[in-house]
Amino acid sequence: MKGPAGLSAHQAACRACHVCADQGIIPEANPTFEGRWGAPFFLVGQAPGPMERESRRPFSGRAGKELDRWMLRAGFESPEEFRRLTYIAALMRCFPGRNRTGTGDLKPPPAAVANCAHWLDAELEMLKPKVLILVGQMAIARFLSPGPLRSDRALKQVSRSNSGGGTRDRPASSGPIGQATRRKT
Repeated sequence: MKGPAGLSAHQAACRACHVCADQGIIPEANPTFEGRWGAPFFLVGQAPGPMERESRRPFSGRAGKELDRWMLRAGFESPEEFRRLTYIAALMRCFPGRNRTGTGDLKPPPAAVANCAHWLDAELEMLKPKVLILVGQMAIARFLSPGPLRSDRALKQVSRSNSGGGTRDRPASSGPIGQATRRKT
């Protein structure tokens, strides 16, 4: 199935996925993503956080506020316009959990990223976005060649790719978006 109906069927199947919970990687499945057919932008993050686990809406917590500020600076009229035009997904579709000290989130385990890869690959193939926005080092590593990006150039750097049947610009950002909100005073 292709087109909007194919995307809807794909999204329903993804929301019903519980593979990582069945494998004991996470305690509960809560696949989180949003977007619609025809979105010209596709944002790939690392994994949902605890707020997203509850709301089932990507970037609904502190990182979402920072993302909204970034997108307003990038020229979108409003956060709503950005979300209307952007499919938002992650390498791992469910919240990976908090670290042992409770001071941050766990990094998505490789097994979970592997389990979720087919969802992301299928969405990219179906949607064929014009621009792929990579948020965080894991997303950057997944799509761009390895190596550090200088943070002052990160939002300006663009990689050209011929994958998926057409050339696409792939802007990158550096670091977890949540870190961008932490400032020393």
